[in-house]
Order: sequence, then structure tokens, then C-alpha cells
Amino acid sequence: MAHAPAREIPRLNLPTKPAPELGQIIAVINRWADAVQTTLTQHGTSTAVANRTANAAQATATQASNSFNGGDVSINALGTATATQNYDSHVLSFHGSLWNGTDPGDDSWKLQVTESGSALNDGSDLQLNHSSISGGAGRWHVNSDSIIGPPGSATASANFNSFAFDLEGSYWDGATQFMLWEYSNSTTPSSGNSALNARFNLYPIWTGTIQPSYTADFSIGGTGVNPAVGNPVAHPYWVLKAYPVSDGHTATLQHTAFTADRTITFPDGDSNTIQPLTSGAAHKWLTHIDASGTQSLSQPAASDLSDGTTGSGAVVLANSPLFAAKVTVPALVSASANPATVGTVELAVSDVIAWRNNANSGNLRLGVDAGDNLELVGGFNGINFKGNNLSQVTNIQSDSANIAASGFILMSATDEIAWRNAANTGDLFLAKDASDRLTFGGNTVAAPVYNAAGTLQNSAHIVQDTVTLSGGTATVTLSGSAAFSSATSYTCTANDQTATNPVKVTQNSGSSITFTGTGTDVIRYIAVGN
Repeated sequence: MAHAPAREIPRLNLPTKPAPELGQIIAVINRWADAVQTTLTQHGTSTAVANRTANAAQATATQASNSFNGGDVSINALGTATATQNYDSHVLSFHGSLWNGTDPGDDSWKLQVTESGSALNDGSDLQLNHSSISGGAGRWHVNSDSIIGPPGSATASANFNSFAFDLEGSYWDGATQFMLWEYSNSTTPSSGNSALNARFNLYPIWTGTIQPSYTADFSIGGTGVNPAVGNPVAHPYWVLKAYPVSDGHTATLQHTAFTADRTITFPDGDSNTIQPLTSGAAHKWLTHIDASGTQSLSQPAASDLSDGTTGSGAVVLANSPLFAAKVTVPALVSASANPATVGTVELAVSDVIAWRNNANSGNLRLGVDAGDNLELVGGFNGINFKGNNLSQVTNIQSDSANIAASGFILMSATDEIAWRNAANTGDLFLAKDASDRLTFGGNTVAAPVYNAAGTLQNSAHIVQDTVTLSGGTATVTLSGSAAFSSATSYTCTANDQTATNPVKVTQNSGSSITFTGTGTDVIRYIAVGN
């Protein structure tokens, strides 16, 4: 019995080099299934058997194809990593057909995991490359939100920053180098949420050695497209310098508690921010701001001020100002040379306080004479303060506490009027003492003392008291303000208070007086002089 010729089933040969793509594998399986069906039919195998065989092969291809829809798809590595070698993945390619001007061309996008040259060095990259048929041009469209997350979720002991997103340019410094702008989100503190801060970071990175001439900035606004080389042609609206930074400090832009929307307009010229003043600037005005933003100040002169009464002209301080109400000042100081150094009204020795007399024929003056005595010149009949008959100035008040309740010059119990003495060695004060007595130059103001020639005895005073004799004699010692300057600068008289007995007075010195009389009589005495 003759045998049927042997039936040779076609072999399934899958491409191995270069690494096949999934679409290629599916196409090969489909072609093999068609060849198997044809072979079986030609050798007498029933159509049903051939169809079952072909269907089984096609089911294999369909299962591989369906892995895109419902199953996992794995693109394996080109090899198994060793201690010295890592391996990239196979390439997943997407192909389009692009007319290049004369012929159709393969326009492909390829996705691949690339590893560094050795183990645990730099990690890996997922690269998406575009074919050179279009010069690398093209766009990656993502029609959804995108998230670049952290390397882990925060725990009770650690917070995490985001991974970074880099924009990469390439430059040549003898070898191919890369310059990156890196975006990232940092979270501080490193754990917990006390004073939590989220910072968007944008900073430059160079892979080569950074040279002193390198700079980095980023621009905002303007128009144009991104060229392959150089900056866009149009000028940007803003350029912010980001490198180099040499001072180690940070400039912070802060939105304060505004009460309305604000617009900050930059001038049409180079400028700097104004530096705040670090010390007081009392009585000074701004003259200019230099190129570094430093403010320059100076004290204005009287000629720099405008007359507020008439609205024009310089203020001349020598002219008497007119005050419509009371004036409260710490002190009124004369413009004469060598005014008094203390007091509410501080005058020089030649200054006077003057009034016009009623006849309008002269002035009534209050001043100090050559002997440092207060004098009234000009025919004063007396000093008479009456009511409120001053129309221009109501009064002049001291700024001390508890001033007089009425009068023209209102002072407290401790205020003084002072003049400089003729020798310019000290001040003479008109004041009052604790017993409410008027004093001048420290002495109670009293009747003047003259000698026989009519010469005023300056700084005169009176001492009066009693003393009891012992054995017909007694010596009195004058101390403090009671003492006189010498034995001849005063006169002392005495009488016996006990009986009509004579008393002898001996002026031993300015501070010692001896009385000689009878027994233990009481002697009353009075001494006048300076």
C-alpha cells in the first residue's frame, strides 16, 4: 500500500536581531498561520483540520495583540545586569508616515529605558526620542493634569520633596556638556508641619566646570518661537538674573496687607531700590538718591523755606513772628552773644525787657546795670499788672509743671529769669525762694544800701540777733550767709536789753563781733553791710 508523501509543516521563525517590535512579532505569527493552513490543505488534510490549526496559530497572535487592550505589556531588557554592566530596555516604537518632499518617510517616536554605564551610577532615564526625518521637531501632547510626585509619602519622622523636572540644553567646552534648568518642590521642615513651607525651586545646573563668566537668567513675556540655537528674536518683557550670586543673601518679594489692588510701575530709566535709613534724620530733608539707592540728607537753611503767611518769599527769622494765641516753649533765648545758660527767659547782660510809655515818648526798660543789679530805667512809677489788656499775645508760659494761673509770663515756683553777668563768668537769676520772697543773684531783694557818698553797696545784707554777756563780755561768730566780707564792710550797733548800760561793739573781722557791757546783761544787735 502506497504511503502519502510526508507533510512538512512550515517552521515559525521569529526575528531576533535587531530586537523585534511587538507589531512585527504579530505580523510574523499571522503569516505563519496562513502558510500552515495552505500546506495542510495541499497535502490532503481536511479543510476542518487545516482551519483548526490556522485558527490556533491566529489565536496566539490575537492574544498577543489583545495584550494592548486588557493585559500587561512588558518590554524587556537587552541583557541581565552584572556588577560592572547595566542594560537598556528594548525599544517601543510608534510609527507614522511623513512626506519628506519627494517620498514617504518613517516618522517614528521611540520609548526606551536607558541605564548608565555601570551599576548604581546615576540611576536610569526613560527616553522619548523623535526620528530625524522631521529634524527632531514635534510636540508631546498631554491632555490632562500632570504630577511629578515625591520619592515617598510623608511619615511621622520625614517629609519629602518632589522629584525634579529638567529643561536641558547642550554646550561645548572641549567636550559635550549639558546645562539644565531644574524645577522642583521642596518641603520644609524635614519633618512635621510646624511653620510648613512649600517652595517652588528653579535653578541652573552645569555638568561641566563652571567658569567665572557663566551667567543664568530666565525671561518672561515677549513673542517668538523656540529656535534650535540662541534666544528668541523678540525682546522679553522681564529678565530675572539667577546666577551668579556672590553675596550669599536672598531678596524676598512679599505681599503685605494691602487695602486695595496695587500696581508697581517701573520708570523709563535705570534705577535701584531705595535703601531705608538706618538712623534718625530729625530736621533734615532728602536732597537726592544716588545710583546705589542710598538717600542723602541735609538740614535746610531758612532761605530754603517759604513764608507760610504770604505764600512767597523766604522765611526771615529776624522778623518778629506774630502769634495769635499763647506760646508754650521750653525757653526763650536771646540772639545776643553770651545769653544766660538756664532759665525760662535767657538774656545776655546787655539785653533789656522794654515797654513803650503811655505818652509814646520813650521806652520803659527792665535790665541789669554794670554792678549786676536789676534796674528799672525810663521813669517807671511802679509795676502794675492788670487784667487781660494785651491784644496780641495772651501770655507766655513756662513748660514746667504747676505754672501761675494768670499773668503775662506764667512760671512755676522753681522757674527763673536769667541774665549773663558783665564779666561773662556766670548768670544772674531773678527768682523766688521757698518763703515766696523775690531773690536776685541769690539774695533776697530788699531796700538798697548806700554809703555817705551815695554809692550803692552791692550784695548788702542785714544780720540781727541777741547775745547774753558772761563776765561783761561776749563774742559772736557769723557763719554762712550771715558773714560779711571784712571787718570794715559792715556796721554793727547794739543796746542793752536788761538795763540802761552802755555797750561797746568791736568788729574783729567779717565773721567775728565782740560785745563788752555789764555782767550778764542781754545785748540786742544789728549789722548791715556786704
